[in-house]
Amino acid sequence: MKDLNKILSGNILVQTRNNILTVRQPDAATRYLADFFSEQVYEDAFKKNIYLQEELEELIIENGWWTQDQEDELKQIPKDIEQMKVDYFNSFLRDNVKDLIKKGIRKKEDRFEDLTKEKYQFFNYTCESLKSQAYTMYILEHCTFYENGDKISLEDISIHAIYGKYNAEILDDKDIREVSKGPNWRMIWNAGKDSREIFPLPACDLTDMQKSLISWTRMYDSIYESMETPSDNIIEDDYAIDGWFTVQRRKRDDDRKESEGNKMPESAEVFVPVSNKKEAQRVHDMNTQQGKQVIKSRMKDLEQQGSLEEGQFSHVKQDLAMKANRQMFDRYKK
Repeated sequence: MKDLNKILSGNILVQTRNNILTVRQPDAATRYLADFFSEQVYEDAFKKNIYLQEELEELIIENGWWTQDQEDELKQIPKDIEQMKVDYFNSFLRDNVKDLIKKGIRKKEDRFEDLTKEKYQFFNYTCESLKSQAYTMYILEHCTFYENGDKISLEDISIHAIYGKYNAEILDDKDIREVSKGPNWRMIWNAGKDSREIFPLPACDLTDMQKSLISWTRMYDSIYESMETPSDNIIEDDYAIDGWFTVQRRKRDDDRKESEGNKMPESAEVFVPVSNKKEAQRVHDMNTQQGKQVIKSRMKDLEQQGSLEEGQFSHVKQDLAMKANRQMFDRYKK
């Protein structure tokens, strides 16, 4: 309930040695001024030759502080986790398998967190980081108040002293997701029926936590409205419902690709020329899951046997055998 009330209030409480301070949500004018001020900080940092994040990305690899293998692993882990969640969803009724996959997901999540911390320890003083810090500092300076309602005095309170405490009070997405599923919030949401009845502010003035809460809530609403609504046990399990969403998305993608494929000239394959790896990946992603399996099978055949005629590929032989069996079955049916 504490997290829900924090979100509903739109405020962040910060405990200092002698005071409880309230950081109020800035209005659009204050946010605009914070943007203007932080942009100036960025420009000043750039003129002083402080690294851009893109430049530092290259520098840490050049100096051996970070390796390309680590970078590749960092990019691959979210893809691995997505597939593991699909496997978790598909194995939901098999407790032993499900528990094993869950342990694997958590291990991947921990590894991702460790790699992220290791990489971004170098990024506290990039132009982009200084800009982000300046934005938050401006908000804290102009939106922080004592318990009696007076704005803080910079002579008494150091913005730097409350900066870390303020950030620590911000709920992460995982916590907000839990709030969105809780009965206390669901009762409020169902009674209000509209975010404007719950938060008496235009959407542009909602806090990031409030917007995130609404987003998660509407996501769960869409699940209950789906034609293929999963069980409550799956909905309550974050890994399982994430896997369900991925399965649904892949189905839609396959249906769309199949529909687009039907508009092409009738043939088993369509060859698309590309000029780089990025374009090649984009073309590869245009295939359905079945199409990707065919590509994988063909590559395996070529690796094992070298040059092959079309009829010598494993998947073609399998298709021909299935057609022959179907024709025989149809003849006997008559």
